Amino acid sequence: MTLGERFDHEREEGRLGDRVEAIIELLEDIGEIPDDLRKQLNEIRDMELLKVLLKKAARAQSIADFKRELEEIMALA
Repeated sequence: MTLGERFDHEREEGRLGDRVEAIIELLEDIGEIPDDLRKQLNEIRDMELLKVLLKKAARAQSIADFKRELEEIMALA
């Protein structure tokens, strides 16, 4: 891996981490986030999926609602 490729990879990882953090912050406003949900979110490496989940987190009425949405999306993947 070249230095440029490594830099691009690290930048992408940072963007993914920022997106996951934003989702978690939104969810924390509506309830306590189970460890398994945090782990699942942190394992996602698809920026488009995280974009969808960010919107779902912003509209979620509860953690349970968000988890259901996530499970439905992951079942389709």
